[in-house]
Amino acid sequence: MSLCVCLMLLAMPVVSAATVITAFPQSVTVAEGTTFNSIDDGPVAIFEDDNPAATAADFTATIDWGDGSPTTTGAIAVNEPQFSVLGTHTYADEGTFTVTVTINDVSPGTGTATVSTTMTVTEADVLSGTPRTFSGAPGTSFSATVAMFTDTLTTNTASDFTATINWGDATISAGAVSGSAGSFRVIGTHTYAAPGIFSVVVTLNDDAPGTATAQVTSTAIVSNTLTAAALDISPTEHAAFNGNVATFTDSDTSRTAASFIASVTWGDGTTSSGTVAGSNGAFTVSGQHTYADEGSFALSVTVAETAPGIATSTATATATVKEADVLSGTPVTFSATAGSSFSGTVAHFADTDTVNVAGDFVATINWGDGTTTPGTVSGGAGAFLVSGTHTYVSSGNFSVGVTLSDDAPGTATATVTSSANVNSTLVATASNLSATEHTAFSGTVASFTDSDITKTTASFTASINWGDGTTTSGTIAGSAGSFTVAGQHTYADEGSFPLSVTVTENAPGTATSTASATATVNEADVLTGTSVVFSATQWSPFSGTVARFTDTDTVSTAADFVATIDWGDGTTSAGVVSGGSGAFLVSGTHTYASHQTFTVIVTLADDAPGTATATTTSTANVAAPAPAVPAPLLGRYALILLAFVLAGAGLRLIRGAGRRVV
Repeated sequence: MSLCVCLMLLAMPVVSAATVITAFPQSVTVAEGTTFNSIDDGPVAIFEDDNPAATAADFTATIDWGDGSPTTTGAIAVNEPQFSVLGTHTYADEGTFTVTVTINDVSPGTGTATVSTTMTVTEADVLSGTPRTFSGAPGTSFSATVAMFTDTLTTNTASDFTATINWGDATISAGAVSGSAGSFRVIGTHTYAAPGIFSVVVTLNDDAPGTATAQVTSTAIVSNTLTAAALDISPTEHAAFNGNVATFTDSDTSRTAASFIASVTWGDGTTSSGTVAGSNGAFTVSGQHTYADEGSFALSVTVAETAPGIATSTATATATVKEADVLSGTPVTFSATAGSSFSGTVAHFADTDTVNVAGDFVATINWGDGTTTPGTVSGGAGAFLVSGTHTYVSSGNFSVGVTLSDDAPGTATATVTSSANVNSTLVATASNLSATEHTAFSGTVASFTDSDITKTTASFTASINWGDGTTTSGTIAGSAGSFTVAGQHTYADEGSFPLSVTVTENAPGTATSTASATATVNEADVLTGTSVVFSATQWSPFSGTVARFTDTDTVSTAADFVATIDWGDGTTSAGVVSGGSGAFLVSGTHTYASHQTFTVIVTLADDAPGTATATTTSTANVAAPAPAVPAPLLGRYALILLAFVLAGAGLRLIRGAGRRVV
């Protein structure tokens, strides 16, 4: 055959003329709820045709999935030298299904084939359960949810499952399943003949041919109807309460008081047994208790049937515990020092309720100076002290309000007014001073502190004893507890003087303090002497000025000085000082025994303790006495008189030759 003929034959359309299609069944598997896809899970059928030129387009296929769902069209795929039939489908439930695949030749072809494939749909459910606890009454039918289940396959519905309930009393019944989207509940109806606690086994199964299952054990509490009602009570603290705290009823009227136990929780941390009384389904609970403090307490009473009964009931009420305290106070007078911390008792209190302890009370102290602080309570057996710590800034008398109160919710309270006598601490320190006689001193002589820092200079009086017999007022300066005292004074003479300063608080203050120091008064005198030349006559007494002196201190008087005169003849005597205003004379009296010129040393000195002194050298020119004049003849009486005169003169001459005249 030529090449052209061959090409023409290839170009001509080929029409299958097959008359025989041979199909081969397959076995495939998929999980319920999961889409079967032949591309991943395999073909549903394989076939071959006796026309080797046939293509996939020469065939059609229909698939009956075997679960009652509508048939679908299969896709033809070439799988040399065979063909595959492909399809997709989702099975709603597990099981084994016969999939019927019909293959037809496309017209004008007439070939056809039908094959059955086995589809195994596997279980996809994974079930898990949650138990429940539910209640019922004996002899009464009840319906309740007895278990909860979850399924990992969320497409299943409640109708895909069955449930059984073993009620734990030898009875088994079917349960009703409800829910969707992977969450289901099992509900059951049952009547228990007797009270008790029953283990209820609930089983959830996937419907046949499903194999998924789950089982849980729930709890049924079957009890009589027991209803308790607690009673409000009103006892008094520290007084024993004894009475009814609750009533209750039980639907089982055959029970007696011995069929129950009761406990009473008093609300203060204490629980005790209650006493049950009554019959025919109506009962009371009584109890005994002593509350340690007043207040409102949540009382609860729990009543329970004894075995085989399991009914229980708890009821609550209020215990209003009344106040038993009656407080009275006694004030205290105490002393404190301004600026120093005071700690001590500020009030006494008595309580008619002798059971309470200090921890049951709180105290406040109004110190009377605008400050309020908590107090410390101590004591017991009905007798209590309130103490506190406080620092008063200022001195004075303060009314201190002290209140003692029962701690909450207690209402007992008492208030007393005590007295605080607050004194100051005043400490003075004198200063040594140095002054000059006759020169006015002005300056600080002392300092002092006062613990009452609120006091001003007007709060004090100061006096200065200068030590020379003079006392004057001091001038005070300062503030905030620190002060100085200044004064002015002129000392009349030099020396060392015991200075003292006394500071006193003005009323109502009472503090006082005296301090001592030394005033050293310096010498002011500077003396200068001027010599004098004077004349005297032998044997004749001389009286007169022997020297002159000047003093730079014009205030000193003659009495401030002492003078000595060395007459130059071995005799020394005291001089007489006269003058003033800085100019002084020294005079003396003396009789020289010989006639000549004598050097007279005159010293002027300030009296003790003065140290000023000056010495000058004067000159005494002593002349001989005048010659005697001859006496006329005398009578007998005149001669006797003359004899006496001469005898006296001779005696003086002898004395003058033998000693110095002072």
